[in-house]
Order: sequence, then structure tokens, then C-alpha cells
Amino acid sequence: MRILTTKIVTLLKTQPFKQLPVLIVDGKYEIAQTTVIYRYIGAKYGAICETLEEQAICDSYGEHINDLFFKCRAFFKAKMQQLPEQKQKETYEEFNKFFTKNYIPAFIKQFNKNGGKFIAGNKVTWLDFFLADCTDLLLVSFKDMLTPEVKEQLTPFAKHRDEIFALPGLEKRMKERKELSEAGNKVYQGNPENYEP
Repeated sequence: MRILTTKIVTLLKTQPFKQLPVLIVDGKYEIAQTTVIYRYIGAKYGAICETLEEQAICDSYGEHINDLFFKCRAFFKAKMQQLPEQKQKETYEEFNKFFTKNYIPAFIKQFNKNGGKFIAGNKVTWLDFFLADCTDLLLVSFKDMLTPEVKEQLTPFAKHRDEIFALPGLEKRMKERKELSEAGNKVYQGNPENYEP
């Protein structure tokens, strides 16, 4: 574990913003920030909306996912740094309130408005991949903390995730993802500073 933490700290020092992820293209372009990487890959492989307005919707919902991650990271940082129970409880309650009162309803409304299959437009976009990843992470990370009511509300999210993950051409990536998950992804563990919101 110590070797992994040392390698991560060393790797972070070489990155443009001292954080991960970073996509390196052709050995010379370092593209940082999660949503920027998703947008780049989407543009490169045609997973973008057909109109500027639909793309703006993708961008806005992508930022909404980032808002949720900000609150999620604050909770995990409090937990990993073993802050007082009250602080851990406050950060979880802030995350949970945003998640259940803002995030879930906003996406469900947009799903319904757009016909239930994709978030924006009439084809898969980078945002669908981003949302599917986020849904998977949340269902795994918070599985013991979600109430039955919230799990029920997440049914359309889980269905969307399963449909996106089942797309042709993702088999190798999904196998790698499963192996990493089963091995226990330890990227952040051991260094609470990595939870910096």
C-alpha cells in the first residue's frame, strides 16, 4: 500500500493540475479534468450532440455531476481524515440533501423530457458515459447508506448505466473495470489529501 501511495504522489506532481485523471494523447498532449476528457473523447468518436443547444444541455448536466462529486469528495475526505463524527455527519448530510433533493430529480426530469433513453439529443453522448460511470460509483460507494426509497429513485439511473455499459465495443473496458473493482481500487486510500474537494 505504501508503494502505491508513493507512486501516486509522485505521479500527481507531474500532472498539469497536480491531480488525476489526465489523458495523454500521442505522448505529447496532456488533457486534464474529467469532463474535458469526456468531451474530447466524445468529439473524437462522434459521441456529441448534433446541435449547439443540446451540447449546452450536456455541458450543464456534466457540471451538475461535478457539483455532486464536490460534495461527495468532502464527505470522503472527512471520513478518511477521521474528522469528528459531527463533521462527518454534516458533510454526509450536505451530500445526501443535494443528491436526493436536487441531483436525482433534475436528472429524472431531463430523462423524461428527452424520452427516457439519453440525457440530451437522440443518440449516446459523452454525458451518457459520464452519468453511467457516476451512477456505478454511487451505487457501489453508498450501497449500504442508501435508503430503499432512494434506491427506488435510482432505478432509471441503474437502467441507463446498464444500457450504456452494454454498448458494443466496451467489453474489454468493462472487464478491466470489473477486475479493478474486485481488486479494490486503492488510488485515494492512504493519502487523505487526495480527497481535496
